[in-house]
Amino acid sequence: MDTVAVGIGPEWCVPGRVATSMQSTLELLFQRLRTHHPSSADHCLRVAGLSRAIARRLSLTTQDRSTLFRAALLHDIGKIFVPIEILDFPGPLDAGQRRIVSRHSELGQNLLLDEAPALAQAIAPIVRAHHEWFDGSGYPDGLAQDRIPWLARILCVVDYYDAVTSTRGYRAGLSDGEAMGLIRSECGKKLDPHAVSALQAMPRSCGCRFRLGLS
Repeated sequence: MDTVAVGIGPEWCVPGRVATSMQSTLELLFQRLRTHHPSSADHCLRVAGLSRAIARRLSLTTQDRSTLFRAALLHDIGKIFVPIEILDFPGPLDAGQRRIVSRHSELGQNLLLDEAPALAQAIAPIVRAHHEWFDGSGYPDGLAQDRIPWLARILCVVDYYDAVTSTRGYRAGLSDGEAMGLIRSECGKKLDPHAVSALQAMPRSCGCRFRLGLS
């Protein structure tokens, strides 16, 4: 993958007092996630970076690009309600632990609606739906195909890519080639084919990951 720099900067804002307030809220919420669980925040940064690149590849409108980036940056904000011992559990989760973790998309939506209503108007539905699978087997609502918001379908693919290529305490991350093979196998099942095609079309260079940081 080509290097992608991630920043929360003016290109994602509409000038004006309301936009400035929304940007401050975005950054404060992200820092809450970083304080609770730094690796989840790092994951969100990587997902935001790749989402930005795919948004350009798909020629999304400026508004949709901004919405996707913000949703990607906060898609796991609900994990601030998940105990650290579960988030850092050194192995596959049991059924009870998975149920707790799976609530994070709903909890994230609720947090945004309660604490950041102006920001939530655009991104809360995407945050809620980022674990909906294309075939209807995802959560929390079992949505399928075009019932899932388009930007959530893009986010789902990017989130999936970063999850499988990231090393965790109990497993090594897949290489880009291995990850793309897995993603192709899930195309039309868990993952939206158009979003998969956009990821496949991204320029690639062996061994290159994303350069990330807040600006």
